Amino acid sequence: METPPPPRDTYHHGNLRAALIQATLSLIEEKGPDLVTVAEAAKRAGVSSGAPFRHFTSKVDLMTAVAEVLQQELLGRMDRAYGQNLDHPWERLWWLGMAHMDWGLEQPTHFRTYSNRKLYDFESSPVLLEGDEKLSWLVESTFQSVLPQVSNRNERARRLNIHARALLTGLVTLHCNGHFPRLGVEGEQPIVTMQKSWLGFLHAVRFNLEDRPEETQFYDPILTKRPLD
Repeated sequence: METPPPPRDTYHHGNLRAALIQATLSLIEEKGPDLVTVAEAAKRAGVSSGAPFRHFTSKVDLMTAVAEVLQQELLGRMDRAYGQNLDHPWERLWWLGMAHMDWGLEQPTHFRTYSNRKLYDFESSPVLLEGDEKLSWLVESTFQSVLPQVSNRNERARRLNIHARALLTGLVTLHCNGHFPRLGVEGEQPIVTMQKSWLGFLHAVRFNLEDRPEETQFYDPILTKRPLD
């Protein structure tokens, strides 16, 4: 007679945590983050209702761990965009923005969950704090490379990062919430409108830079497939 498999409460310490996070992600996809409970996550993972408390004392703790996973998804995409063999920092800025946008479009539930910091405790997580610094560095360091050598260059790059993040988050939110049929350009696919909005932002930054060298070129992948003079 075969021995029955052990109950899921005997998960290895690390495996139980990972299983609960994956169960929560599955539930988020089905019903959204607001309706997920720790008990449901335990049930989906096949463990007793008390098992999650070995790792998570509350739903906020569980959602914080989920947010860490989602942040790594975004960071991985932006890392790959930054690491491409690109010839110009404007080109890198374009692809960094597209990495952020594409993640939100392809994983809208993950995007909504990560964007809503009321769901988790951002400040309590060293992983989230470090990851957010890395996300900011990828964009700010690239903006710094196109800004003039002035005393407030770091501050200007940080402000541009805020503007960029606000625009990208807003565009994806508009798309996820179904606003483009009313707000979008007639005859134009929403993704094209979003891309042109991001491109327009980069154009505006470029043409408002002080002390811009005459030889500076701007990469325009949508309209011309070549750098703009």
